[in-house]
Amino acid sequence: NDISMISSYVNIITSTLVNEKYLSQVKADSLQIALTELITNAIEHGNCEITKEEKTHLLEHQGNINDLISIKTRNSKIAKRKITIEYSFTNDNLVFRIKDQGNGFETNKFIDSNNGDQPDLLNGRGIKLTLNCVDELSYNEKGNEVTIKIKTERDEISVPEGFIKQKEITFRPGDIVFREGEKSNCLYYIVKGTYEVVVKSKVLAELTPADIFLGEMSFLLNNKRVATIVSKTEGKLIEIPKNSFIDILKKYPNYGLFLSKLLAKRLEITNNKKVD
Repeated sequence: NDISMISSYVNIITSTLVNEKYLSQVKADSLQIALTELITNAIEHGNCEITKEEKTHLLEHQGNINDLISIKTRNSKIAKRKITIEYSFTNDNLVFRIKDQGNGFETNKFIDSNNGDQPDLLNGRGIKLTLNCVDELSYNEKGNEVTIKIKTERDEISVPEGFIKQKEITFRPGDIVFREGEKSNCLYYIVKGTYEVVVKSKVLAELTPADIFLGEMSFLLNNKRVATIVSKTEGKLIEIPKNSFIDILKKYPNYGLFLSKLLAKRLEITNNKKVD
């Protein structure tokens, strides 16, 4: 329940997102405001159970919120409470869940009040600021967990260190990556673009950077390509020949474990579709 620690955690998160090209600095600044306000709310109103009346009185008399938190945390029950921050990053969205261990509060009245012309300036400010900084905001029924979503500005992903020296290939809409029946001599890491999986002139699926690789199953099983891959948009792939891939695995063995997990997940999805 230490408000002074919030900026450190939030700076690590937002700096990483900028460095990995998920967000521009401007959008990261907005996210920083949102996370700071919501974590602060979780400490003040959630864990420390500071009421609207207490905070209003404090602010009207130029009081210090840290002093009030310090008083609240003298209660051993409150002192033990923690804030949990969960997150998931994809190439399309960033999702954050912030949960406190308090009793919750009625969030709707604060959210609804921000739709009016004269919101309460001493209370609900964090929610108002957050609504202006993110694409979606929602609370659980109890009011002790908030979820925010923000769209990324990422049109391509960073290339892993092990693949940096491999050949980079760009594609235009309609270009063929490889054809059904061809030998599978290369694996492709998806940096940018959308790619159609075509079997017998029928589009069965689309692959994006979120799918990470394309052509990996026939590549690893030493089979011929089972589908034609067509670039639907402008794209960029890293081409990884078999000899290079073996050398990369020797230097980065964790890549092999990751690829195995990815294959297992895709096989599970395929099997579930067959059952359906």
